[in-house]
Amino acid sequence: MYNISVFTISGNLDSQDSTTTTGQTVPATVHGLSCTPNKVNNLTTINVRWEPAEGDSTLYNITYMAKYYIDTKWDTTSNEDMMIYNLTPGRIYSIIVFTISSDLKSQNPAITTCQTVPATVHGLNCTPNKDNRTTVLDVFWEPVDGDCTGYHILCQASNTDDDSYSGDSYNHHFTCRELTPGRMYNVSVFTISGDFSSRSTFSFGQTEPANVPSVNVAGYGKRAVVVKWDPARGDKDAYFVDLYAEDKLIHSVNTSVIDNVLDDAEVIIDHLNFDFQYDAIVKTHSHALNSTGTCSSGHSLYLLHNFKP
Repeated sequence: MYNISVFTISGNLDSQDSTTTTGQTVPATVHGLSCTPNKVNNLTTINVRWEPAEGDSTLYNITYMAKYYIDTKWDTTSNEDMMIYNLTPGRIYSIIVFTISSDLKSQNPAITTCQTVPATVHGLNCTPNKDNRTTVLDVFWEPVDGDCTGYHILCQASNTDDDSYSGDSYNHHFTCRELTPGRMYNVSVFTISGDFSSRSTFSFGQTEPANVPSVNVAGYGKRAVVVKWDPARGDKDAYFVDLYAEDKLIHSVNTSVIDNVLDDAEVIIDHLNFDFQYDAIVKTHSHALNSTGTCSSGHSLYLLHNFKP
C-alpha cells in the first residue's frame, strides 16, 4: 500500500497543500507450491506447502477442486503450509492458491495437483473354487470408499517363495489359478488409483487337498486287510483311512505325513471278521481340510476284487 501526494508547481513555487490518495500494487504469486498426501496416519489428508510471496500480503486463499467442482475455499494467514482434511480417498485434487493483500489478490494463482491415497479393501474372503477346489481359489472383497481404478492381487504360498500367482482385477473378485492342492496361501489385495496403491489387506486361503489316485484293499491273513494307496499330489500332513462293513464305519486310522513324504502308504487293520467284504475310503488331510476320498473294496481272507466307484 502506498500513499501518493500531488503538488502543483509553477516556476520556483509549489502549492502549499497537496492532494493525497492511496494506491496498492497487485500482490505477487506464491512459488514452490507442493502437496503431499498423508500415507501413514490419515489417508484423507494432504499437506499443502508453499514459499511466501514477495512483498506485502495479508493472507492466502486456498481452493481445492476435484472433477471440475470447487469443494472448499479457505483463507489462512500462514506463510508456509496448511493441512486439508476429510478428502475422498484415491481422488486427484487441484490446489489453487491466491495471495491476498488488503482488497487485492494476485493476478495469477499458483496451481498444483495432488492425490490422496486410495482406501484399503475390507471383507476379504478366500474360498476353494466350486468346480476346481484343489488348484483354484476364488477371492472376494467389498468395494472400497472413494476413487479407484482397479485392484492388484498377490497370492503367495505360506511355506515357500517359489509358489505365487498375481494379477489385476477391475471388479470385486479374482480367481487364483494353477495352485498346489492342499496348500495354504497368503492372499493380499491392493487398491489402485492412478499412480497410487493402498496398503494391502490380506487373508489366508487354502486349496482343498487332492485325492489319492488309487486305493487297494487286500486280505492279510484270515482276519485282517491291508489298505494301500498311491500318494496324493500337493501338500498333505496326514491320511485318514475309514473302514466300512455293510455301510457301517467300524474302524478309523490316521497316518501322519512329514514334509509331504510318507515311506509306507499303507495300513494293516486286524481283528476283523473271517472272509468278510470291507470298503475302505482314504482321505487326504492338509491343515483343516480333507479331500473327498478314494474308495476300494476287499475281503479279509483273499483279495476278491478291486474297484473304484
